[in-house]
Amino acid sequence: MFFYNENRKHVIGGFTNKNNLENGTFSTEMIQGESIYIEYYEPKLKRGESNFHIANIGYYYEELAGLSQYSDNPPKAVGASGDCQVNVNCSPEGDNWQDEKRGVAQITFLAGGSWYLCSGTLVNNTANDATPYFLTAFHCGAEDASSTELNQWIFKFNYESSGCTNPSTEPSGNSITGCASIAMGNISGGSDFFLVLLNSTPSVTFQPYYNGWDRSDNYSFSSGVGIHHPSGDIKKISHYSTSTRTGNVNIGGSIMAANAAWQTLWISTDNGYGCTEGGSSGSPLFSSTGLQIGTLSGGSSGCGGSEGSPDYYGRFSYHWDQNGTTDNQRLKPWLDPLNTGTTTLPT
Repeated sequence: MFFYNENRKHVIGGFTNKNNLENGTFSTEMIQGESIYIEYYEPKLKRGESNFHIANIGYYYEELAGLSQYSDNPPKAVGASGDCQVNVNCSPEGDNWQDEKRGVAQITFLAGGSWYLCSGTLVNNTANDATPYFLTAFHCGAEDASSTELNQWIFKFNYESSGCTNPSTEPSGNSITGCASIAMGNISGGSDFFLVLLNSTPSVTFQPYYNGWDRSDNYSFSSGVGIHHPSGDIKKISHYSTSTRTGNVNIGGSIMAANAAWQTLWISTDNGYGCTEGGSSGSPLFSSTGLQIGTLSGGSSGCGGSEGSPDYYGRFSYHWDQNGTTDNQRLKPWLDPLNTGTTTLPT
């Protein structure tokens, strides 16, 4: 099966039985244009037996990163985010983060009948068994997405520029469709996390990296980075000078729990002044040791004069066991299945 736009410049597929999940659901990445063509090849031995149903179509009414190049008069390939953003492979900003970036993915998700964009990362567990757990924010659809909608979420890995400048052609990336809800902590009165299990394990061709974490109850971290997809753009990196434990943060009217978040201040680097935007939500915050310490809830940073304004990340240590007492409210049962009690992974 292939999908393509009206001028046939944007073609995705072919999709085969390997993409056909047992639950019978499937969704695709975004396709440019006002019309979509579906081309299906039916094997001779299965003639007349095929059956598929189009459940819904998500229509994006604003231009999105990476799609404009497929139009008849493409203005640019990527670049939906602000000009201050720094591509993850810029040097020196991304030099020490080439492993961690491979766990981070863009999420195109369906919740309550509408489509949205967020970010998140693969996370490791103490069994080191490559279980495809993926961590993002609660406000990225956890409350509104049905199990059927979760099966249509798209996780796009390696969507990035190979160098520091925006590419002249669209990076392809690697996608996985579908997930299942595992555990969550509400943004209201909690720390804003959502742990899901991907429907399939990322192929070795993805070069996946299951990011480690630090659940220690520190009061501050002096430096580190955020890696994310602002406005759904290619992968970016932002450096901070300090992350300080804080609480009762107001994110769009939702009051997080006391001491449930990090307040982070970004700094200017050689190639820009990385910050966050819509679509960055759920992305990981890393300490200088390369371990995840939080997930993005929101804030007031942005290109155009607000780069140094604070952002807020739900604390990993709060996610661990403080949102509730049941397994579906904590990271602990899933990321420490061996009950080792470890506070950092890798140690």
